[in-house]
This record gives sequence, structure tokens and C-alpha cells, in this order.
Amino acid sequence: MGLIARNIDYSVSDHSILRAVNMEIRPGELHVLLGPNGAGKSTLLGLLTGDLIPNAGEIEIDGRAMAELRRKDLARRRAVLLQSTSIPFAYTSEQIVALGRLPHSGDDPEIVHQSMQSTQINHLKERIYLTLSGGEKQRVQLSRVICQLQGVNDQTYMLLDEPITGLDLNHQLRMLEIARTMSLAGCGVFLILHDPGLAARYADRISLIKEGRILDSGSPLEIMTEESLGDLYDIQIQVLRDEHSINAVIPRMSNNAIHQNSEQETKMKKEELAANWQKLREKDAHIRIRDAAQKLDVSEMELLLTRDTVSALRPEFSAIMGEAGSLGRVMALTRNEACVHERKGTFENISAKGGSGLVVGPDIDLRIFYDHWAHAFHVVDEVRGETRHSLQFFDKFGQAVHKIFQLESPEPFLAISTRFRDANADHSVQRSPETTPLEAKL
Repeated sequence: MGLIARNIDYSVSDHSILRAVNMEIRPGELHVLLGPNGAGKSTLLGLLTGDLIPNAGEIEIDGRAMAELRRKDLARRRAVLLQSTSIPFAYTSEQIVALGRLPHSGDDPEIVHQSMQSTQINHLKERIYLTLSGGEKQRVQLSRVICQLQGVNDQTYMLLDEPITGLDLNHQLRMLEIARTMSLAGCGVFLILHDPGLAARYADRISLIKEGRILDSGSPLEIMTEESLGDLYDIQIQVLRDEHSINAVIPRMSNNAIHQNSEQETKMKKEELAANWQKLREKDAHIRIRDAAQKLDVSEMELLLTRDTVSALRPEFSAIMGEAGSLGRVMALTRNEACVHERKGTFENISAKGGSGLVVGPDIDLRIFYDHWAHAFHVVDEVRGETRHSLQFFDKFGQAVHKIFQLESPEPFLAISTRFRDANADHSVQRSPETTPLEAKL
């Protein structure tokens, strides 16, 4: 019994990706695969699911060649969670979870409900899947996987490709606890993770893969040595352990090296994000930054910061807004998922008290809750061949809460930018808000 890969080779054209790979996913066992980027982890998962066909070797599921099984029979016995799943239709979260019942007969609403309850997403059931954050989508997809395996008499297998990506720490642990519960119930669970510490905490068995080859496989105490992990990731690693468990896995790097690596990763992410945004604009020249950010699974603020014409301002929001009257006639915009509100005019009768503010004028009338504002920027961009200045404000999740666009002279925008510019601003954003806040109410 088990999901077994025997002497698997896999290549694309002349490029070898996996070589002589042997792997066994046992019923009732949580098996974690660790390895650096490009090691072949996702390719191996694709072979274990039956989505890819090996060039050599064979995949078996409980003694039968996987290639012999009908797709519907295979879908009843193994369920897959990929790193990302594209859903182009406006399904609700509940409808996405219910897709897990397609290999079975009947609608099974109770199983759908229980599956959503297990991942704590019942409050999202009526939400349109396309509007969810990346972390929320991941939890919906896990519910679908759980739903797919319920009520099956045969041995089942759950295969998850980096399932905790995009989740906060609480939901990371919740996701892994669910995987552990499934394995304790007899399901064979296979996880690809990047965190050796979490692997050591939850895995019954760990396999190490590098450059398309399995280096070793065994229990966490057997596998998680400083030498083996150092060879795997090409860095020095400290493993803190006692007789019965691994307590921590720590990279041995200087603070300077960590800082340099972080800066380099930020630069690379920014360049990659900018390139992907450009591809979207080439397909749709009129795509809004908000929609592009959703397609790229980042916040609007993160996408905005790929531009070189964005200057961070100090988070002195009431002071900045106090000078909004000097901007002359502008277009003020406030939006959320459901509506967009635009007003053209001037900011008048601006006041602030505590964490709240008011703008009371014939054209622009705002109630503002500054406690929820987190970031401010001066932005210069090109609109139909003309330069346009704006002030843009975002919450801690990187969601835009209010924008002020130039209609007259750019000089007041430049003056505010010069006065409030912050060269050392922290641009970090929090992930996976449970609801979409509307911070500037009209």
C-alpha cells in the first residue's frame, strides 16, 4: 500500500529535471519534501499526481500502475493543492469547495460545509473567489481538497505544493495541523515546504531533493542534521535538538549578509513584478493598477512601488491633508471592491481631531479615520502623454484608501512632496486581511 515512485526520470527536451527518483508516500504518514528552488519539487509532485508522465520508471498507487486508472477513479483517491490555481469565473468560495465533489455522486452540502468549517472559511462562503486575498484563496482550495477526499472507502492521498505560501503564521500552523489530522485519520499526506523548522515539527518522514536527485529520506531526527541541511541549501545551518525532537533550524549568517540578501531579494522581486505588470499592460493597455495587482496576487501599493516616480511621505496624514486646500482644483477618489466615488473640486474647511478628520465643502465632503491610514506617497505618472501628479494613501494591507489627482498646477504637489518626503520609510505590508477596509468614508 502506498503512492510510490520507482526509478523515475523526467526531462523536457534535452534538459533533465529528475533522475532515478524513488519516493514512497505511506498511508497515515505526513511526508515533507525539502529542497532549494529549482530542485524539481513541483515536477515530482506533478508526477505523483499523474498530471505528468515520466520518461522512465513508474508511479504506483496501492499496487496499481497509476497510468491504468481512469481519471475519475484517480480523482476519488488523491487530491491536489497547487501553488496557484486560476479560476476565471465569478464562483463563490462555497462553489469552489463544492467542486471537490465532482468525482462523486450527489451535491453533498453537509460535506462541503464541514470542509469549509475545518479551514475556518465559512464566513467567506458567499464571497466571490476572485475578490479574495491570496491567503484566503489558499484556504478555500484546501477546503476543496479535503472535500474531495471525504466519504471515500479506498485509501486516499493528499498532495500539497507549498500550501502555506501567503498565509500568516496563525493560518500556516492551522493549515499544517489540518494536514496532520488528515494523516492521523489514515490519509497519506505529501507536502512541499520551504521551512525546515515547520517540516521538523510536523513531518513523520522528510525527503531532501537537490538538482533532481533525492539525497536522503527518513525521520526528522535522522535527516535534519547540520551537515545534510548545509549541503542541501549551500549555507551553514545550526540545528538545535534534544533527544526526542528538533527545536529550531537557524541559518548561520551575519546580520550584514542577511541585510544584503534582503535588499537583493527586494530588488529582484521589484524587477520581476514590474516586468509582469508590463506584460499585463501589453495585453490590456487600459488595465487599472488595482486589477493588475489582484491578477499578480500583490497589494496595489506593492505594485505602485515598482515605479521609479514614487516618493514616500512621512505618515503625518492629518498634516498632509491639512495642506490639501493648496492643491487647487483636484479629483478626489475613494474606492473599495464594490464602488468608486470620484469628486472634482477643492478641499475646504479641513479639520482634524484625534484620529479623525473632516473635509466639509460643496465639492468634496469627507470623513476620514487616520488611525487606519499607514502609508502616503507622491506619485508622478504619464496619462495620455501628459505628466500627472497625485497624492496616494494606503492602509497597512497595501490597499488604497484615498487618492488626490492633479487637475491644475503640479507645483503644490511638489511642495507637499518636498516638505513631507521620507527617505527611510518602511514599505512593508501585512498579509491576508479578513475583510477589505474602507478607511475614508464619504
